[in-house]
Amino acid sequence: MKHKILLLLFAVLLVTLNSEAQDFWEELPFPDINIGCVAINTQGEIFVGTLDANSDSNGVYRSSDIGQSWKKILSLGTFGVISLEINDGGTIYAGTNAIDAVFKSSDNGETWSALPNLAPLNVMCINTQGNDTVWISQFADQGALLLQTTNNGETWDTVFATYNHVSESVRDIEIAPDDCIYIGLVGYFAGQGGIYKSADQGATWQYVGLQDYQVKNIEINQAGDIFIGARDMGTYAIYHDKPDEIKFLNGSSSEGMVINSAGYIYVNSDWPSGTLCSYNNGESFSWVSTGSLNGPSGLLVKDQQDYLYSIYSSSLPYIYRTKEPTYTGLINHITFQADMSLYPNPVTNQLTGKLMLQSNCEGRYRLSIVSMSGQVVMEEEIPVVSGIFIIPVTSLPAGVYVVNLSNNTEIYQARFVKL
Repeated sequence: MKHKILLLLFAVLLVTLNSEAQDFWEELPFPDINIGCVAINTQGEIFVGTLDANSDSNGVYRSSDIGQSWKKILSLGTFGVISLEINDGGTIYAGTNAIDAVFKSSDNGETWSALPNLAPLNVMCINTQGNDTVWISQFADQGALLLQTTNNGETWDTVFATYNHVSESVRDIEIAPDDCIYIGLVGYFAGQGGIYKSADQGATWQYVGLQDYQVKNIEINQAGDIFIGARDMGTYAIYHDKPDEIKFLNGSSSEGMVINSAGYIYVNSDWPSGTLCSYNNGESFSWVSTGSLNGPSGLLVKDQQDYLYSIYSSSLPYIYRTKEPTYTGLINHITFQADMSLYPNPVTNQLTGKLMLQSNCEGRYRLSIVSMSGQVVMEEEIPVVSGIFIIPVTSLPAGVYVVNLSNNTEIYQARFVKL
């Protein structure tokens, strides 16, 4: 009986959160074709690869008007596009399940050519370094296969492979600020999956951990902290100051992950269904969108303005975009100060702030609260006593906000979630 009550409370909580955070995502119109992957270029154009076994209209579609209309720019018929990548120079790579495994376009998708010397094996993910180096993962007969080219596909080197590991494949390739390469593997049998690392551009590999975990996502922030999403097993981190420790962060099943320009970590979960966010580098996560039966629960990507894009992991052709950017230029130009804390966070009624400084934190400070769309929703002068101040937030709509507190010499900043 106790377990039934807990499950009921959990369901009520999901419904409540969904009603308060339902405007985080908006659905974009798209043809009735199952979506396999999404990429965004620096101009904000959206590229979608379709992977629909019941369609003969698969290929790459492009939208130049924020997803309101679409043009098919690569036709593959019944073959599908599994992965998309756009390098810093704007070259687009489309990984497929066709005889030509990877197609490349250097003119924004107007014309395409197949990269030579590749076996006709499914291309699960792609990453690039500079204009000439490309990493691709292929789903080989005996296990995972990772290839690298440094001359844009003229020749390929096998840099990682597993054998007698049928069903295993590399699902994510990430490059750290120190140029170390991290790969995440998914496999469906014992002894498969996990994370590997190369410090010499793929010449040698070191096993990092999480064997028997289906590692679908790896994201690395500018400090070198590594965040890992595992299907059915949750979210983990390897912090740069504790490189030998894999820390468990959250138990929701991870299907997509992205880090925005502010360092916020977004995770899409297919159970419970919804999107979580950590505003404090993984210390805690809160739901920003939950419970929708047809909401995004698949991959996550972001554009240059910190809008997020996602797909619904099902046979339905849903693609979503956040209604607002997850970080704005208005907030971006203010230097973040880590010496102010806010609690409870998330908050419902009253927020308590604390300045954690050794100097005397007494006096009157200028307070402003800014929404993620850049709107100033509260602005006043408040007293700070022994470093403590109080902010009533009952009247604020549900959402994510930034508190700016300033005197004549300092600006302090912290984020909070209003439920």
